[in-house]
Amino acid sequence: MINLLAFCLLNAEPDAFTAEVRKSLPVEGTLLLQPGIQALTPEGPPDLMKFVRGQTLQVEITKAGDTAYAAQVSTPGSGSRILKGDTVFAAFEVRSLAGGRETGEGTLTLHCQLPRAPWENYGSVSASVGRQWRRILFSSTIPRDLPAGDLSFSIHVAQQAQTFEFRNFTALNLGQGFDVLKLPFNRMSYVGQEPDAPWRKKAAQMIEQNRKAPLTLVVERNGRPVSGAQVDLKLARHEYPFATFLDTDPTLNTQDAAKYRELVPKLFNQVTVPIYWADWGWESAESRAGYFNRFRWARSQGLPMKAHNLVWPSFKWSPSRLQQLRDNPTALRNAILGEAEERAKALADQPFVNVDVLNELKSEYEFAEIVGKGIYKELFDLSRRTWPKAELVYNDYDVFEGGGLNEGPREVTKRLIRELIADKAPLTKIGWQGHFGESATPPEVVWKLLDEFWNEFKLPIEITEFDVDTRDERSQADYTRDLLTAWFAHPRTAGFTMWGFHETYHWRPNGAMFRRDWTPKPNLAEWTNLTQKVWTTQSKGVTNRSGQVRIRGFRGTYTVKVTSGGKTSTHSAKLTGNGSLIVVKLP
Repeated sequence: MINLLAFCLLNAEPDAFTAEVRKSLPVEGTLLLQPGIQALTPEGPPDLMKFVRGQTLQVEITKAGDTAYAAQVSTPGSGSRILKGDTVFAAFEVRSLAGGRETGEGTLTLHCQLPRAPWENYGSVSASVGRQWRRILFSSTIPRDLPAGDLSFSIHVAQQAQTFEFRNFTALNLGQGFDVLKLPFNRMSYVGQEPDAPWRKKAAQMIEQNRKAPLTLVVERNGRPVSGAQVDLKLARHEYPFATFLDTDPTLNTQDAAKYRELVPKLFNQVTVPIYWADWGWESAESRAGYFNRFRWARSQGLPMKAHNLVWPSFKWSPSRLQQLRDNPTALRNAILGEAEERAKALADQPFVNVDVLNELKSEYEFAEIVGKGIYKELFDLSRRTWPKAELVYNDYDVFEGGGLNEGPREVTKRLIRELIADKAPLTKIGWQGHFGESATPPEVVWKLLDEFWNEFKLPIEITEFDVDTRDERSQADYTRDLLTAWFAHPRTAGFTMWGFHETYHWRPNGAMFRRDWTPKPNLAEWTNLTQKVWTTQSKGVTNRSGQVRIRGFRGTYTVKVTSGGKTSTHSAKLTGNGSLIVVKLP
């Protein structure tokens, strides 16, 4: 069958759409699939998906699925083999006929992947689609040899109730030696991107109200106020976590590790450290040693640590030896809890301020299906006993990504949170991952969703894994600036973590802030401008007759220099809560 398909592809006449697409490419490439909408097959349960095939393909999603991939439009496997280093390019046209909630847009994500378990992913692109035809472009360099049939394209469409019309589809293998950054791609845009968008003024007011507080500094000598003293106050460390994932060991003897040691303390005030329970994680002596290297290094830099994650509750992300316990619920439960206890003991002396106890419960629920959801509470209870002062987090994706249109996955997240609370699990914070494609969620929609979750759960929310997977570097920088601004402004948020920052180690290389050669991207400039220039406080003043200086500044730890009588002394002060009164006593 595959040989016949390969023969047909070699002798196929390209359609007009393929010919047009080829004009934009450096080479014609070879067809991976028969071009046209006949390559696209709707896949989904009848109560969720309806479709009509004619000159175009109309697909109606009648309600939001529990996951975006509950309904898909997929291709068969490729008709020819693909070599490691080959670049594949795909293009199709689509419009949204109905649905779209607030923005009137449909939202979808194309995945290039292995067409069977474990569904290995070779890249994706997300898009919001309005009533006009839009051409979606995708390119990726394949990381390994694939036999014929082992690469397919799947368009996930169950994010919400919506109707799409597809016309035209083509997929090409361009061969070796192509830089995907130089191939055509879709530009990214979102509501609120404009420099004069009204939400910006509101955000500035919210930041002033929610992230700053009054500080009164009193200078005394021998119990009496000192007037005329010169005071220099400078924010040394923000109270708000602006963090990154430590996706490589910074203690290694490499040039990249040296750059990590230099840049992480400059760019971030908290780090997420891995504690993955997997063959490639804790089970590997080498990986485990790398984890502890990260812990020691972070502590040496005075960087608070968030641990990610205690249990990823499915066989896919856990040690392979658990597979043999599938049919023995008691043994599986004992293994999960017993080994979680052992790892917790080994990590008990690590001063984690935040722990992702459970990760991605929406899609990784095999353990709960076999041993029951009660294991979730037990893992939270174990975490509370081990790290009594840490925030305990349930972390998941598809909560506010995709334009904020992923209603089905969001409702599943709410249900899972309700169940944890009803079971009295000591959940103290909600984690929203924040992996964006080219369908960005407008800032005011983000605020609406934050209010929605706070009003029901009264739990603070953090972005745990932010990146924007796009080749549109300018819009990537814009959205990094705008989401960070909107997030920091909202009073119910409690942290923002970049999911790494260097292209070599980033799980989605396009999402990094530094390229492989360490040249910076525009999103880095936006990050540093906000976190180190705009949202900082430095003030100089002279004490009044009462020995006082008053300022309003960002909450955090301050370095205070006081000069009186020709002598200068340096002190530390914390501005927290609704304000602080700091007394500096001079000798």
